[in-house]
Amino acid sequence: MEKRIKEIRRVYNLNQTQFAEKIGLKQPTIAGYENGKDVPMSTIVTICQIFPDINKVWLCTGEGDMKLKQSEDDAERIGRLVFGMSETKKQLFRILSAM
Repeated sequence: MEKRIKEIRRVYNLNQTQFAEKIGLKQPTIAGYENGKDVPMSTIVTICQIFPDINKVWLCTGEGDMKLKQSEDDAERIGRLVFGMSETKKQLFRILSAM
């Protein structure tokens, strides 16, 4: 589990403090998880809620791909959609996606 949490942070370009804040914990707790401390089920559930594209099976067992295939397909579609937008529409899209 410790390597997978670190991998999520790497993919999302988050340091331990940023990741901890995002899931409602403190940095030392994340450091503990990354050093082998058991991760409670409530934290796993929170990670899956905050990062819905993370494959829950991968997070818990290491089996399969880190990201769900559907999320990758959605990201490609959104990328193609945004590519053709005017700057005004892109700004609106950014605001909506931040919500």
